[in-house]
Amino acid sequence: MKKTSNTALKKHLHISLLCCVLLVITLLITACNEYVETPLPEDITSEHQFSIEPAPEYPPESVSIPKLLAPQHNTLCVSSEGPSLAIMLDGTLWVWEDNTYSQLDTGSVPVQVGIDADWVSVASGWLFTIALKDDGTLWTWEWEYGEFAEKAEPSYLKQLYSNPVQVGTSANWASIVASQWHIVAIKTDGTLWAWGLNCDGQLGNGDIAEVGLRHILENRILEPIQIGTDTDWARVSANRSGTMALKTDGTLWAWGRVASWFGDGRAWSRYTPPQTTPLQIGTDTDWVAASAGNANTFALKSDGSLWAWGNNPRDWLGVDSLDEIIVTPMQIGTDTDWINAATGFNRAALRADGSLWSWDLERDENGYPANGVRLIMIIAPVGEDL
Repeated sequence: MKKTSNTALKKHLHISLLCCVLLVITLLITACNEYVETPLPEDITSEHQFSIEPAPEYPPESVSIPKLLAPQHNTLCVSSEGPSLAIMLDGTLWVWEDNTYSQLDTGSVPVQVGIDADWVSVASGWLFTIALKDDGTLWTWEWEYGEFAEKAEPSYLKQLYSNPVQVGTSANWASIVASQWHIVAIKTDGTLWAWGLNCDGQLGNGDIAEVGLRHILENRILEPIQIGTDTDWARVSANRSGTMALKTDGTLWAWGRVASWFGDGRAWSRYTPPQTTPLQIGTDTDWVAASAGNANTFALKSDGSLWAWGNNPRDWLGVDSLDEIIVTPMQIGTDTDWINAATGFNRAALRADGSLWSWDLERDENGYPANGVRLIMIIAPVGEDL
């Protein structure tokens, strides 16, 4: 009887741990949808995709670390301004409303969006959802402000998502991301496109909308516009006030509101004008991924090292510095086996052995936050226990 009880307890603990992990991942995705990207299709020309063998010290041998990580399908989208969406393994799209912070008692019942089974990526922002099909076409849904405060029933969601509108006629979209305010996308030819609100120069077209909510809404860009003429964009991340992107040559670029997440050496000032066109961050050519949060950025290099910059209260970033703001990239530790990272209201990073790590403030003897952070493993490598 005791052995059976211990087994049940162990099973319960495993389930509880899984729920905590899912919550962490959900919070990361919630933070402005800021690290959700899709891969370039297989037919993209070779000049837009390349990789190298992993460094010798990378374990295990089966893990391949590319020089430029291909953007990943965003199959889960959790939005604080609207519904949550998910793409199933069969390519169907589902939507539901999380009523955690509302007075509604309708539950969170997922409903299928139409009958199509060819969706590959989805993102959501303020008053809109955008999704990509495997044929390279892009589709949107929009709603009015306040609708989800009153109409979150599954039947209403099903009606709302019954009529998607195609974005133009192009069938060569490859990658999409969305913040609360704007959308950024890459086509299979490596060109970069953006549309939406532009109050902070986040579209990168050299312009900025007039300040004031009415003016901002009136001046928003409703159709995709090309950002520059370059054809070597590979990956993109968006936050509320800006955009960060990588090129196939491993360089890192940013534009929008010049704040702590920028990383170009400038400390934030209310008088600093927005950067309205792409600006290269440093001169390094070995960046492979970047996740831009509203207050900080996490990024990976091709050698597997992890870097961060931005707001850093009590060394919140884990970069071994007590400076309140880190204005240029700083390495986190000395490890070179990181393969992915994301930042938002929480931070998490993935190692080559399959373990998932997060950061927590050090505590003093009374349990109060102290200077410094500690890395915590929240998912152990396959076959190992925490």
